[in-house]
Amino acid sequence: MYFDKHPTNFSQQTPNDPIALDRLKPYDSPPRLRDGIVPLPEWIDAEPQVTIQQNGIANANPSHREDDDQAIQSSLLRRTTVALGVIELVKHAKERNRWIFSRPDDLQIVCSVDNFAICISDGRRGDVDRGWEVAGVEMKSPRLRLSVIAPSFSRDVFDGDEGGVDAMGKHVEVQVDGSFAFSKQDAQGMPQLPDRKQGPSHGSEMDMKMNMEMEKEKNVCHILGQLIYEIFLPTRQFHRPRKFDIAYDIKGKGFYQHTRPVEVQNDDAHSAENNPKDECREKKKTTPRSELVPLTDLGLSSPLWSLVENLIQCHPEESHPSLPTASEDLRLMLRDPERFLFPRKFAPHPTLDIRKGKLYGRAKESSAVADAFCRVASTGESEAFLLGGWSGCGKSTLVESVFETVTVAGGYVVSTKFDDISRESPLTVVLSAFDELSLLLVERMSDAELHLVRNELVRVFGINLPKLARILPNVKCMFEGLAASFYLDHRHVDDGDLNFKGICFAIQCFMRIVSSKSRPVVIFLDDLQWADTISLELMHSVLSDIKEASTVLFVGAYRSNEVQRDHPLYRFLDNVESYGVEITEMELDGIGAHDLNAMIADALTVFPRMAKTLSAAVFRKTRGNPLFALEFLDSLIKRNHLQYSLRERRWIWDEKAINEEDLSDNVLHLLTTKLISLPPDKLEALKVASCFGSQITDRAVAMLSKSRRFDGLEHHLDDSFRDGFLMHVKACSSPISRERSPETATMKFPHDKVREAAYGLIDASERCRYHHDIGMALLSNMQATDDNEDEDDEILFSTVHHINRSVSLLLEYPPETRISMVELNLKAGSKAIQCSYFVSAYSYLKIGVELLPTDSWKNQCKLCADIHFLLSRAAYALGKIEDASQTLKGIIEKMETVELNDKLDIYFLYIRTLHAKRELGEAFKTCRWVLNQLGENVLHPDIIEDNDVTATVDETFSMYSELSDSDLSNMKESMNPVHIAAMRFWSQLVFITYQSLPRPLIHYYICKWAQCNLADGFCVYSPTCLSSFACTVTNWIQNTQQGYRIGKMAVKTMNRFDVVADSASLVYMSVYSTIATLVEPFQACADMLGRGSELALSKGDSVMAAANLVQMIPLLLFGGLNLTFLKQEIVSQLTRENQNSQKAFTPYLLIFQDTLSVLVGDQEALSPTMEADLLDKRSNTVPLDYLDCLSHLRLMSSYWLGQYERAKHYAEKKIGKGRVQFRIITSEFYYGLTLIGMYRRKNKNALIRRVKKSMATVKDAAKHSQWNFENKFFLLKAELASISDKNDEAVEMYGRAINSAERSKFIHEQGLASELAGFHYCRDGDEANAMKYFCQARECYGKWGSQMKVDFIDKQIQEIRNRIH
Repeated sequence: MYFDKHPTNFSQQTPNDPIALDRLKPYDSPPRLRDGIVPLPEWIDAEPQVTIQQNGIANANPSHREDDDQAIQSSLLRRTTVALGVIELVKHAKERNRWIFSRPDDLQIVCSVDNFAICISDGRRGDVDRGWEVAGVEMKSPRLRLSVIAPSFSRDVFDGDEGGVDAMGKHVEVQVDGSFAFSKQDAQGMPQLPDRKQGPSHGSEMDMKMNMEMEKEKNVCHILGQLIYEIFLPTRQFHRPRKFDIAYDIKGKGFYQHTRPVEVQNDDAHSAENNPKDECREKKKTTPRSELVPLTDLGLSSPLWSLVENLIQCHPEESHPSLPTASEDLRLMLRDPERFLFPRKFAPHPTLDIRKGKLYGRAKESSAVADAFCRVASTGESEAFLLGGWSGCGKSTLVESVFETVTVAGGYVVSTKFDDISRESPLTVVLSAFDELSLLLVERMSDAELHLVRNELVRVFGINLPKLARILPNVKCMFEGLAASFYLDHRHVDDGDLNFKGICFAIQCFMRIVSSKSRPVVIFLDDLQWADTISLELMHSVLSDIKEASTVLFVGAYRSNEVQRDHPLYRFLDNVESYGVEITEMELDGIGAHDLNAMIADALTVFPRMAKTLSAAVFRKTRGNPLFALEFLDSLIKRNHLQYSLRERRWIWDEKAINEEDLSDNVLHLLTTKLISLPPDKLEALKVASCFGSQITDRAVAMLSKSRRFDGLEHHLDDSFRDGFLMHVKACSSPISRERSPETATMKFPHDKVREAAYGLIDASERCRYHHDIGMALLSNMQATDDNEDEDDEILFSTVHHINRSVSLLLEYPPETRISMVELNLKAGSKAIQCSYFVSAYSYLKIGVELLPTDSWKNQCKLCADIHFLLSRAAYALGKIEDASQTLKGIIEKMETVELNDKLDIYFLYIRTLHAKRELGEAFKTCRWVLNQLGENVLHPDIIEDNDVTATVDETFSMYSELSDSDLSNMKESMNPVHIAAMRFWSQLVFITYQSLPRPLIHYYICKWAQCNLADGFCVYSPTCLSSFACTVTNWIQNTQQGYRIGKMAVKTMNRFDVVADSASLVYMSVYSTIATLVEPFQACADMLGRGSELALSKGDSVMAAANLVQMIPLLLFGGLNLTFLKQEIVSQLTRENQNSQKAFTPYLLIFQDTLSVLVGDQEALSPTMEADLLDKRSNTVPLDYLDCLSHLRLMSSYWLGQYERAKHYAEKKIGKGRVQFRIITSEFYYGLTLIGMYRRKNKNALIRRVKKSMATVKDAAKHSQWNFENKFFLLKAELASISDKNDEAVEMYGRAINSAERSKFIHEQGLASELAGFHYCRDGDEANAMKYFCQARECYGKWGSQMKVDFIDKQIQEIRNRIH
């Protein structure tokens, strides 16, 4: 080491003997880099030097890589680190040994450049001309050493080969390695300062000493300022500053410096003479200054010179010169060198340096959002996070601050915002977020992950994948270059195949696939105050999906002062909460005074301590609202109360004038005032842009600029961009566009309030005219250009949006012009329906209808019919059933004389609306009338006799029996439109009869439909017809073999014609709820019914989806599914039903829930009032087969409860009257077990005879499906053998029943067989085997989830143990 390891012995000195430099031991040899220690003067000389270009940019000296800015920046970082080390060493020495600084000469020596050395790190970074890392700083006398510690995340100043300075700067920690402790003897004779903690003994004397201490503190800072100046002196051409003449006033007046006054020349661009209000510039004519060249004149930063100047001049009114202050300023320069340390280019008109996206004072709130994301990612359960607050309080910035955290953690973030005047409906805004997610997944997922997601999309959506691609066009990007992409691009999708419920289900399925714990998704929707019910319902469907099905954090921000209690947002929160989704709500106010000061200091590029007076005034005026504060600062600049001093190279302000400023408490007022001051042409351009909402595409601007009305718009908006009123972004084109370009140049307002201020400057009476002129200009240009269809869609929607906002002007147009506007709305509405954006379509078509002239039905009948029909389709898709029904009824009345073939679509949709409203009588009447008009002989139900039913069924069965499987498979495809139309309406009629007519009539109409099916070949409706007729063959004729054959042919034909979702779901329900259950495993049939329910949901048909579901649940129950899981699914479905206006299947779900609650053990008995309550509602909401289902489940649950009399009651009510063969067979099974249980109590032979009949029924069923019914037959036979005292046969049959149930995965019936075997051994006195089978039963019931049966078996086991012991 170069320093003497033994510090100077200060005890040999006297108070009048200053510390002389020649008393310090010199270095033994010249410094060498490898030795690790370099004297500070030589270290400074070794650092890269800088020169000044004429434009004020600092560059490297030619000897050290000329024009290498990075080398200079690196050197500045090292110099700042050394300066910080020097300050910290002096601080430490002063705190421990204050007497050292009592003499001026000692102070000069201790703080001299020759008293310090730099410790170089062992590993050099780069070449010599790049400098060396600073590992520490040493002070020679007193002997101290300080280590510089840079955390690993900020250790590298340069980023690898790129050589860029780390944007984070350099976070440095310092640690003093050791210090010299002075004894009392060492300090003898030296002047001592009083301890501040001790109370003064004499007031005047103490005051004098305190003043002395303050003066000494200033002079320490003063001399350190000189030293820091030397450290940063950039070139050798400037001599080292002379040392100040410091003396000590022995009379107690402290230190003083001998300097000559220097005249201060006011060379600012805005002098006090030119600006009388600038009182802050009226300073003293002379100021004590040193002969130093300002560092700003040498190309260094203004904050750096401010620190040095504050220390040297010690102006208490400008700063608080102290070592801690200097230390904090240096640390700030290291943390943020781009702002405070590095030289900046000269700007003739400087502006505030606003930090876009930086978060001030929101650490706690930001952490709360991040915590919510972490919970979602770890649990896999979706959550909602709602953030309220006034406009401009930083809601969006707060949420965006966690985006990087989410991305680093493997999450995916999509964000969008609502707009109050944009042409896009709120629903399309939400869909655009999910569409953006598709692109993000393609961009970030690995090939393997993308492959898995693609396969899952194909598996789940199947033939409905084109529908998903129509909702989210960017899904096609996932299949780019694959065969499936051709399928997605060219598959025809019927415009009527989707409605809002179908969209919700499609998005649900999509999110189930793409989101997971490993891929959590954050969806941020801003400005929820402009959301509507339907857009929030889509988000609700995602959040309220099956628990852990998707992993989504929904974050919403809204202006709390613009949302009342009746807003859809509150209903959304209530609905989401009812599903058990965790919701976090947070309200934001303005930021605190300290954080506002930090924000303003950053904007002014000054140290926070220097901005306190300004920020205090701003805080009083704006209450900490960030947007308000920044706009207020901008207004101060306009009023010359805040100016940039070219001489001082920093911002200065007039505190008095600012405090006297009369300011509105509304930021909108400030922005409006700011806009009014613009030139008229520029203001007019911003007004036009504001009519488009928060953003306007460059293409729209270019098209408008071609019109005379908006000539020069593009030029003026470019000027507004340079002035900061607009910003350029690259965004996806409109979500309503059929195809979206990934990058569309767009101009966007920096904040909604800017757009609101510009739009507010348009007089309310003139806004219609503005939108009208914009729309007409776009229409004229659109008609004149020959762009491709996709681009025309984009402009078409924008054109119609603006024209429709001027509907009051359009109503004054002549009829022929209004007709052209109607046609334009019809075109836009049709395209919107094709894109599945029904809200926009409904809006376009509604206004189109409003614009129709009064005599339009007479003169423009087809146009009127088309636009009314599309309006009804959009209304039906949105769930506006009554509106759709009334519109369709009106069309039918107006088109009474029109041919039926031209009205078939209208009638079909009208019948669907009647069915949805549960007006089944009117629906049946209308459907029957249409069929008769098509040539079908459909009799009224009242005139159909039983003989007619039997004859029709036998005739139809004979027709199909004569056809082989090959004949049915190769049946020709019908090309007759009348026949296809008849088949279409037959499908409606049969579905209506199923819910409204007695059982024989249902089979009659099904057979008439089946006859029509063979009349002229198969069509798309044939699979539904075949499946319905298969049910008749199975349940009415009771020919399982033929019924199953025709049912499987229905499924095969469905694949042939690629039927739409609603028909497919009906086929699945018919085949797999009544036919396949007699042949295929219950579990497989339940899976297919679940598939049918999903297909119906994808079509938006909640009725058919629920119909499949209520058929699936009993199969899952009889298939042995865990009861707890099944109950949760039922509760979830019930919640959905309660929020659905169509509650036809709610009674089924309630009886399922009641049955499962008993079996699980949540309630001790079946609800005694449920049956009566539901029967009261039968006339209008309960389907006719409800009683069949009710009796079936009551029979089963009564038997499991041991209530044999009650079970017998439901069995006798059920047997022979059921519609579904599966229910009949299982009812016979439980009826037989019930009678055996009663026989053991009553011993009646009649009961045994009835048991044998049940056995015969189950045995016949087992011939077709051993999987489903063999174990049931064995168990009945075992029980019959047991009561007949046939012990060997009983033991064998119990074993076979147990094994058969285990093979079929009927865990509940395996447990039942084990339980009954246990009772058999108990009666036979074999306690050991009884215990064995009871334990097996308990294990099975536990897996089944029936705590009720587990408790029952535990009692039996305990009784056996009591008897044994």
